[in-house]
Amino acid sequence: MPRGKGSRLIGKQKTSTAASLSAGNKTADDLRAFINGGLVNQGSASSVWTLREQFSHKKCGTWAGDLGAVSNAVAQPGGTMTVNSQPLGSYDYTFYNGPQTVSSFSNSDFFTTTADSRSALVYINGNLTINACQVFKPSNRKLFTAIYVKGNLTVNGTISMGYDNGGATGRGANHSPTGSPRTAQAIKLISPGTYSCVPDPNIPAAGGNGGSGAIVSPTGAGSPNRSATNTGSNGTGGGTGGGASGMFFVLCGQPAAPMNPSGAGSAGTAFTGGTGGGGVDKRGNGGEQQATAGTANGGAGGNAGGTGNGNSSGGNGNPGGLYNQDCTSSNAGDNGTPGTAGSLAIYVSGTISGCGAITSNGQVASWNGAPIGTSANGDPAPGPSGGYGQCGKCGGSGGGGHVSVFYGTDCFGSGTVSADAAPTSVPSPNNPYNPANPGPDNPAPVVGRGHGVAGGNGTARKMAMPTG
Repeated sequence: MPRGKGSRLIGKQKTSTAASLSAGNKTADDLRAFINGGLVNQGSASSVWTLREQFSHKKCGTWAGDLGAVSNAVAQPGGTMTVNSQPLGSYDYTFYNGPQTVSSFSNSDFFTTTADSRSALVYINGNLTINACQVFKPSNRKLFTAIYVKGNLTVNGTISMGYDNGGATGRGANHSPTGSPRTAQAIKLISPGTYSCVPDPNIPAAGGNGGSGAIVSPTGAGSPNRSATNTGSNGTGGGTGGGASGMFFVLCGQPAAPMNPSGAGSAGTAFTGGTGGGGVDKRGNGGEQQATAGTANGGAGGNAGGTGNGNSSGGNGNPGGLYNQDCTSSNAGDNGTPGTAGSLAIYVSGTISGCGAITSNGQVASWNGAPIGTSANGDPAPGPSGGYGQCGKCGGSGGGGHVSVFYGTDCFGSGTVSADAAPTSVPSPNNPYNPANPGPDNPAPVVGRGHGVAGGNGTARKMAMPTG
């Protein structure tokens, strides 16, 4: 006999499991499933329900798929994460039940202060808006950051895990022995398939290679100034970029021997762009100091080297490498900039729009260990003679990170998605020696800001995904 409207099958047991938030040690086939299904469980309903029954459960917040009764959980430690059988370490999580607008970003609203050992998962059950001039970025290094927006995402500011033009350092993890040791694993981002021409999107365990150490061949006494560098390799197949070598610089009329090459850059990983090697400035004899390579797995940048009164800068890393500067010299190198580019995945069930930026760009080589032009004893160097990142003795910059943005509808055409190598020249605020940006005379100017040999580009992409 045909069933009437609103009837149900006789003899079938009905159950409704409400949506829930559940942390702890978890396993999933891919990162999207880990967040939306593992961490945030939509619940389930069996058999056939009448509309009245559904309404009753909906009113009580017990109907499957209804997150209305789930409480916010802000910056909480979770457990361990295993994705596609790959151990990805521990994670922190944040859940907001309702729309969020970031008009004055506060780290504690979304992220813990734990560095290097955990990833960060953020779930917004509603729309997320990043207002102009706001930078949504963890204050501490993370294995990676993943954001799930169960609604629309509007970005008029910046979401970042890398270097920003305003100077904020990258948040790639130091997972070397000096940080939180962890072997990089591939991160499967979504269920198998092709998404906007990208097959089976993931973040490979290994990124682009670092640039090998560079050296200038010895020549005669009449030779001009000369230098050599090796850039980092671009990431492929979703990989991060490799870090660059330091620059090997030889003053006119001087042979390169007996110096070793400049410091090599390191390869990128799933958790960080590669680090940069230390630069070399050979001028005069004596005081020989060899440059060192950037440390693998997001560790320290390479230390600078040189001879005589040579002045060279350290490479980018966590921390940046040390500069080389003879205290009798009026010129100075700079410590390498701390911070490497990290990995960022964003899932938007609705529409992504805005005119802002989603980035994980590589870090410049030499920027803020001390002001460029600061001598070894802490006294300021005399004006424009400092800042040898500008003059050919710079360290290696870091590689670009990883950005994957999945969306239901793309209206972000005026926005930027990038994971580029670090810029090799960055205008300095408050710098009277930069005609394009003279700045005031007081306080004392920084001589140059951020120069270095280029690392490799990382991966940045937008991909359509099934809604939900």
